[in-house]
Amino acid sequence: MHDDIPITGYHRGEPIPDLCRLPGQRWREVLKPLCPVTRRRAVRQRGHTGRCRGGAALVGLLMVEDPPPGDLPPATPLRFYGLRPGTFARLLTVRGVDAALYEKRRAG
Repeated sequence: MHDDIPITGYHRGEPIPDLCRLPGQRWREVLKPLCPVTRRRAVRQRGHTGRCRGGAALVGLLMVEDPPPGDLPPATPLRFYGLRPGTFARLLTVRGVDAALYEKRRAG
């Protein structure tokens, strides 16, 4: 037990709630403060039957409701594309030129 919540163990210091032993009405309150990985571990426990689908949907809803991560470092967008800065600049230039040529062809 952890703060009156039955648990099955811990994941990186967070308790993994035993959803099998909790009524469905309490799942939201129990899962909300957890990180997304711990939420998914709680839903994937053995012993769940059809109730897992509701838990998986709830985990998805909670992910949408979570606040976005804090300020991103300046180079992070480049990592999203998996490109070096020079390659990313070239890609943007080519796309810009293609768009300008398309507009010119369309206009005339």
